[in-house]
Amino acid sequence: ILQLVQEPDFLSQFVDNKVLIGALGRMLQEERKKDNELVSNILEIFFCFSNFSQLHPILINSKIGATTMQIISHENKRYELTINDRKKQETKDLSESVNFDENEM
Repeated sequence: ILQLVQEPDFLSQFVDNKVLIGALGRMLQEERKKDNELVSNILEIFFCFSNFSQLHPILINSKIGATTMQIISHENKRYELTINDRKKQETKDLSESVNFDENEM
């Protein structure tokens, strides 16, 4: 689907397919914390859809914007946790290195 919607000739054929847009919206909501690659592809599909003003009401009613913001917030929290875990590990490694050096003296 992503490859098709990236072609302007094919994208217009999806404009009237509200069932597809609804299904993608539900998948986005359900998979937003599980499958990053799938979520990324669905978001890119919706980005392509957003170029058609006829689809804006459908995108709004499907709460695509709100779901996208939730995904961004979730990913931002994951990033912050990863950074904090790395800092803790670096501090632990440095502490162990200092303790090792003190024991050699």
